[in-house]
Amino acid sequence: MMDETLHPKYETTICPRCDRNFTCLKSPLCWCMEYTLPAEILDGLELIYEGCLCKSCIEKIILDFDFKKRINTYYNNYGK
Repeated sequence: MMDETLHPKYETTICPRCDRNFTCLKSPLCWCMEYTLPAEILDGLELIYEGCLCKSCIEKIILDFDFKKRINTYYNNYGK
């Protein structure tokens, strides 16, 4: 029996956010592991989507979260 963490199985899946096809390794060696997501994002994604998201959607969500965080920090420091 082959250890799938050493020889992961590539799987083509559909992103539940944008409906695009993408490749997922379904293992700790997957490309998505290069991203560090804040707990607030992970908790929300697990509630909204079933399954993995594509690279483009993950990047958009991270950028949107970072932008909102910066805006909130600005308003908290300088007012509206």
